[in-house]
This record gives sequence, C-alpha cells and structure tokens, in this order.
Amino acid sequence: MASPLHAVPHEILSNIAIFLANITPYSPPTDLLALQATDRCIHNALNPHSAPSVWAAAFRFRFDDAAVLRRNFHPNGRDYADQLRQYSETLAAVRTLNVLRDDMDEVMRNVYTMLLDNNGKNRAQLEANDADRFMDIFVRTRLWAQAHVHEGWPDAGCTNTYALWNLWFLTTLDKLRGEVRAHREHLVALILPYVLNPYRYHQAEAPPSHFHLPLPTHQGNIVFPHSLPSAHGPYPVYVDPQPIALPYFGAMPQFSPPPITAAAKLLYFARREVIPLDIPPHLPRTRAEAPPASEPQPTQEDLVEINNHRGAEPPLRVTWDWESDRKLVNGIPTNPQSNFDDSTRWDADYWRRRFCGNAWQSQPKWRPGKVYIPGSMDGLWQGRLVFPNEAAMRNLVEHAPYPQLQNFNETSLRLTHQPLFMRLKEYHAVSTNPSVPLPPTSSHLNSAAAAAANDDLSEWSDLSMRNAWFPGGPGNVSFINHRHPPRNSLLYSPPGHARNILVTVDEAYRHEGCENCEMCREREALVRKGMELDQADQECISEAYSEDCMSIERMFESVGLGRDQVGPDEEEESGMDEDEDFVGGDADVEVGGVLEEEAKEELEFLDDPNADADCQNPPTRPVRRGTDRARVEQCDGVRDIIFSGTTDRRHALAWNDHTFYGRVRPWDGLIGILRLSNWPRPNPVFFYGYLVGDETFVGNWRFAALDPNIPAWESAFVMSRRVDDEGNDDD
Repeated sequence: MASPLHAVPHEILSNIAIFLANITPYSPPTDLLALQATDRCIHNALNPHSAPSVWAAAFRFRFDDAAVLRRNFHPNGRDYADQLRQYSETLAAVRTLNVLRDDMDEVMRNVYTMLLDNNGKNRAQLEANDADRFMDIFVRTRLWAQAHVHEGWPDAGCTNTYALWNLWFLTTLDKLRGEVRAHREHLVALILPYVLNPYRYHQAEAPPSHFHLPLPTHQGNIVFPHSLPSAHGPYPVYVDPQPIALPYFGAMPQFSPPPITAAAKLLYFARREVIPLDIPPHLPRTRAEAPPASEPQPTQEDLVEINNHRGAEPPLRVTWDWESDRKLVNGIPTNPQSNFDDSTRWDADYWRRRFCGNAWQSQPKWRPGKVYIPGSMDGLWQGRLVFPNEAAMRNLVEHAPYPQLQNFNETSLRLTHQPLFMRLKEYHAVSTNPSVPLPPTSSHLNSAAAAAANDDLSEWSDLSMRNAWFPGGPGNVSFINHRHPPRNSLLYSPPGHARNILVTVDEAYRHEGCENCEMCREREALVRKGMELDQADQECISEAYSEDCMSIERMFESVGLGRDQVGPDEEEESGMDEDEDFVGGDADVEVGGVLEEEAKEELEFLDDPNADADCQNPPTRPVRRGTDRARVEQCDGVRDIIFSGTTDRRHALAWNDHTFYGRVRPWDGLIGILRLSNWPRPNPVFFYGYLVGDETFVGNWRFAALDPNIPAWESAFVMSRRVDDEGNDDD
C-alpha cells in the first residue's frame, strides 16, 4: 500500500523535511532521517541530489557556510550532506573528551577548519560540546607524548599543531584572567620550546632567507639546501611538504598545517600579558614631570600604557544565539541588519593553508585569494619582544637533547620582555614594471640541475634578508616624497644610485582599473575560461549523480520493486529555483573591464590533483575542485608592497627612537621589517612574521647584520594594531 506522503507535492514535502531537520541545532537531523526511512520512494525524494535545498537548510541551520561560498564554490546537496555528517562526527568525538582516539589528527584538523570558517554557529557548536576543555586536556596530557623520539623535545606534528591553534582560537580574555596560576605556568612550560627554539622548529612557511619562491626541484625530486647543521638539524629549518587531502564540501583540496610556533607564541604572550608590569613609584608620573635626559627613560604613564594594551589580543568570540537568531560578538548581540561575515578576517590565514604547504610547488600567477591583504599594516602597532641571554641561546644551538625543565625556563634563559612600538605606512607599487629593486634572483632559480649538484645555501638564498629584502646592506634605503611621479607609478628608484636605494613615494595614487590595466584584462580572460571549465565540471558531476540514482532504480526494478508513480525528480527545478545558491553555478562571479584575449601557454589555475569531476577513477563518486577556477582574486594593480615607519615621539622618549622599512614576500605574505636605531649604537634588527586574523603580527626577530644562513641570536615577538586617532605626533 502506497504511503499518503507519495501524494504530497515535492515542494511541500521538502518544506516538511526542512522543518523536521531544523528542530534543534545541537544534534544531527535525526527526524529528517526518520522521515527518509519511511519507505524507498520518500528516501529517494529527499536524498541530497533530489532535494538539495533540504540538506543545505539542515547544514546552514547548524553551521556556517558563508566562507565556502565566498572563497571556493557553491556546494550542492550532497556536498552539504557530506559536510553535515563530517562536522556532526567531529562534534561527537570532541564531546567524549577522549584524547587517545586513533583519529585525533582528523578531529583536530576539522575543528581548525570550523574555526577558520566561523561566523558564529561553528564556534557555538564547539563550545556547546566542550571543545575548549577537549583542547586543554590534550595539550596538558598529550603534547609531549612523542618527546622520547625527538631527543626530549615536543613533537611539531599535525595533531599538536592544530591543537595549539584551536586552543588559541578558543581563548578569551575572561578565561585568561580566570586561569589558576599553577595551570597558567604549566601551560607556559609545555609550549615554551616552540616559542624559544628557532633552531628546531620552523618559524615560517619557508625560511625568510628566500624572497623568490618556489624553490627548484630536480627531476621531480625535492632538493633540501642547508648550511652547516646545528645540533638540532639543518638550519634554516625547511618544512618537509606535508599538505594532505582535506574532505571539504565534496572536494579534497590540499591543506597544510600552519607553523606551530606562531600559535605557541600567541598562547605564551597572552598569558604573560595578563600579569601587569610593576610600576616603580620613583619614576616620574608623566612626561611633563620628567627631567631632560640624554637617553630613553620611561615614566609611570608609559608603563600604564603598556599594561593597557595587549600584543596577543585574543580573537573575537563570535557565537550564535538560535533563540533570537542573532550573532553574538564577545557575548553582545549584533545588529540583525548587519551582514558582516566574521570569517573574512581569517581569509589570508586560510589561503596560506591552501597555497603554502610546499615551498617547491609552482603556483599560478592568479590565485583564488590573497595571503596578505593590502593595507593591513597601516597604522600604530604595539606589543613586546622577548630577549633571551645570548650565552644561553648559544648553548641551546650546540646541544640537541632537551635540557630538562629546570634548565629550560624563563629564569635559566634570563628572559626579559621589552616593549615594542611601530607606526607604519604601507605603499603599493602599481606600475607595470615596478622599479623598487627586488632582491636578485638566485642562480638556483635558473638551473634546478645546478641546484641539485650544489646544496650550498649561499647559492640558494638571497642575503638581502639582512636589509628587509632590499638589495644592499642594512640601512641603505631612504624614503622621500615625489610630487610628480611617472604615470601609473607609486614606487620607483631613479637611476644613478649605485650604493643607496632611493625610494620615492606618492601617497595619492590609487588603482582605479580596469580600462587601462593590463592585469585586469588578463584576469578577465582567465575568469571567462575558468567559468567555461567550471560549467563543464558541474555538468559532469550532475550527470554522474543522476546516473547513480538511475542505477539504483534499475536495480530495484529488476526485482519487481520499481516506483509506482512518477518520482520527485520532475519537481527538482522549482526546488532549485527557491534555493539556487545551494546547487552550484557561477552567476555571481564579477567580471569587470574589457576582455582582451591573450595567448598563454603556462598553467593558469591552482593545481588540484584530487579533483575528479568526470569520475575517471570509478567506482568512486565525483570529486569537485577545491575552488572553482573562476574564483580569481580581484585585480588591485598591486605588484609590490613595502613599508616605512617611525616611533612616535612619546614612545621614542620612553623606549628609544627607531625607524623602520620592510617588504611583503608575495608567495606567502611573510612580512619582513628592518628596525634601525642609533642609541646606544647602530644595531639593525630584522623582524619577520605573519598577520594572524588580520590584527595580530607574530613572529621572530634577529640581528640583521649576521649571516642569515647560520643559527643566530633570535627570539619571539608579538604586536597588535592599536586604535589610535592621534596620528604621528612627529609630524
């Protein structure tokens, strides 16, 4: 006997299914699954291919999808169903608080992905399932589990890496303030090796001694250059390529773990900044009361300023309230009319995970997203650096085994904290031929065979790291204003300056696109081609899923169990119209400017070796690309990004007067800044690191005059942007 539900129109049946799927946000859609189980016809009518809007609604009710829509593609029904299952299984694993699972790597990676994509719902789900407690238990009990195979040092593998990053994502100021001192000191001791041993753990996606990437291969094999090895292994520390396939909305993109050291530094500094600096009563209260001095002298108000700002500011706690259907930021409801997607602040971090796991892998000229957002470093930055004893660091370089806790702590390393201020101005080169000199291309980039035969690092790296990736020695860069720059030029170096680079700056120029921009025309042609290829992939996937459904139906018909009425597939078009965003397509891809077809022989799109849209590897189901080809970063005309900066006068009087200049490494968005000072003696310091979450600058410093190819005196720093309306009071 046919079920009465067979007579229900598909649109109404879908609405019933959506209602059942969205009863409670904190559990899988069990009522929807129960409805599907009533009989085969209803099951087929509500499967992800026949009813994509149902599974899209079930996912979107519980989790966030704005990030995948913006960065990658429009998932179809099966994509949403797969991700719903994956996230539900991850939450179930977290809820057990069992940190001895065999699949810990997968669980940690999925939590990290959820937090990168978070727009409120993902974090709310994780918090409801005790994710912060799960991470804390793992870090305190399992972080050092493999130390016995690493000469006593904690492992820097994927599971540990994602665990520390997840712990940082879930950190809040209230948790830091409420942390018991013994627990705080225990965590600091656990993560301190990652913070203070740059000779064992990598500090960047590729060593900062390289400006030009990728590195060469020889006959398909990776060649690791190295200098004289330290006791901890070759230095600089290169990352063995380890991107793995990440199941993500029906795709399998390559995804690499971020540097564990950055997460450790953020966790460390956040806990040290909870403890305010002591304010000696003998210091002058204000600058006005301070006597004239020939050297920097802080006042009480300067120390108060340090205590009032955090270099390692915890990420915003963005959650969701299902009762009011509103986003909460640090517990405060947002304007319901606001459509701001908080996951955008993590876009550059996400793309580094997609692009930068292999320093030997070629990248297309046009990538789907940016690893550095132009304009991000403009403004006033404040934080602190740690300064270990030089003899203690030299001893660390020379001895591989972990020196045990009593010999590796802040006291034994004589660690001191120093305030750090930078007011930076960012400049963009937008001319067709940017003329601020780049570091010279190393010989290895022209001859991979020669590189394989010669692993001398001096042939691989550019020594310009000592000058923040400008040619020449430290301190030879000058910044001046030029009122009449050449057309379409922000930055240029006039000829005849053999020893000093003269950088001229016009702050008024902006890229207006697109009519006269060669880059815009090139991008538009690529987008058009990508749309055609994406459409062909989408048709292959739809055809494969349709054939899959038909083969199941033929199997039932062969034993006399065929459908007794027309199936719901004929109703699909109306369901898709109602929720067309969930089915795929590229109608919303913006294409601007005038198309001008250009013949290009080079590889144009991001490599995706796991994509299999036309099912060339049966019996597996189709695997879509990790990002649509037509998702190409917008053209802003920027070819090069450099910085200049100073120390505001009030900070110079307290902490020393500095000038700064630097550059962005285009391959991964690594920021390199040289700090110059004249007191007590000229001593250039090179800072390098990444922006995390678009607001925190974290990395390492080292003395710039030293050879970048050998272990040197260096350590950690962190800074965050300050909201400051005063401007540069030196002007």
